[in-house]
Amino acid sequence: MLLSFSVTNFRSIRDEQTLSMTRSRRIAAHRTTPEADTPDTNTVAGIYGSNASGKSNLILAVRFMCDAIRDSHSRWSPEGGTPFDPFRLDTEHPTAPSRFEAEIQARDIRYQYGFELNGDRILREWMYAFPHGRRQTWFERDADDKTEWYFGKGLGGQNKVISEITRPNSLFLSAAATANHDKLSYVHHLFVAHFRFANERNFRSRIRFTIKEIEKRPETLEELTRLLKFADLGICGIKLKKPDYDLKPRPEFVELTKRLIAESGDLPSPTDQEIDSLLKQTTEIELQHASAGGHELVGLPFESESMGTRSLLALGGPALQAFRTGYTLFVDEIDTSLHPNLVAELVRLFKSPETNPKHAQLVFTSHDTSLMGNLIEDGPVLERDQTWFMEKDQGGASTLYPLTDFNPRKQENLERGYLQGRYGAVPFIRTRELVPEARSPEEHA
Repeated sequence: MLLSFSVTNFRSIRDEQTLSMTRSRRIAAHRTTPEADTPDTNTVAGIYGSNASGKSNLILAVRFMCDAIRDSHSRWSPEGGTPFDPFRLDTEHPTAPSRFEAEIQARDIRYQYGFELNGDRILREWMYAFPHGRRQTWFERDADDKTEWYFGKGLGGQNKVISEITRPNSLFLSAAATANHDKLSYVHHLFVAHFRFANERNFRSRIRFTIKEIEKRPETLEELTRLLKFADLGICGIKLKKPDYDLKPRPEFVELTKRLIAESGDLPSPTDQEIDSLLKQTTEIELQHASAGGHELVGLPFESESMGTRSLLALGGPALQAFRTGYTLFVDEIDTSLHPNLVAELVRLFKSPETNPKHAQLVFTSHDTSLMGNLIEDGPVLERDQTWFMEKDQGGASTLYPLTDFNPRKQENLERGYLQGRYGAVPFIRTRELVPEARSPEEHA
């Protein structure tokens, strides 16, 4: 479970920004419906802001941290430095380090892990554990210190040996997992496997994941079918179909598949032989609809469905996995092609202890302000401590802040207040720029 995430000097994020999943005890005390939250941690967080405000960059920062933990030792080139992506709109930060830190909790133990890097190497890295609420220093790394490494008594294992094989541009946590370090392999797994991401770029990989989930767990088919029926999409069932041919895939299909897998960032680059095998064994989704007479089912291929249906199916697989495992799911632009009522119900599934007994988390960006409004029968879907805003200043730097910073009145219409600019993070529309007649003669000149 994610407790907090902080990032400094990454893309549009210049100064340190922190997303906290900690509940406000004052707000929690006034909740009228049961929540799937733990006593201290929210299961949902919605981030709002103008286009290009930096919302996606916050999720990309979490993704970058997880990718570095997974790949830095095994996939980053020994001589290639790091995939450094700092704030570039001033003269100071392009050469300043980027910093990433997360607090997570699993098996009643809190872990605090982070690192700093520049374009050449890892500058600092640290991990602390809090068994029974007491802090243990597991390791600290400082490339500018004479000793560089410090290992606490609570860690154990072949730490010195692993540190000697850890490259300057590799994370110790990544190297330790490769060496099967007992304690650190578990924490490595929490970041690599327990954080999942959904965005437009990995749409296809999410569909493939959903198909694999159905093939591994037949009950997933029933769960997805219920979700699609609930969404009132006119779908009565889901069927998997394997192609009835065994032909050599055309070269353009091979190249397209390799590119899609590389872009998704979820799988290592496959060989041509693996791609050949993959394409021959591709399973397709067929969605079943009632015929005009209602007496039989008609199957339609996935590509024939609406974008909304396909978006829900691509999101449904990861969401169901999150409910089953307690993972944290990050979704960029959750409202893309989905009706507001459907988005609201999906968020409610994460908030309900009945559908989310393992406290899975959903962190999403959105422009759907109805989630914070009073027009929905049961009141706002998002509580005030679950609502965040992202805004860019005049220098192009993104700032993240919670709705609770404003202490709105209990009965205040939050959606209206946000759209009126009361909390910031809304675009300032310059109509004059679009209508030449509205400009002065001096401006025309």
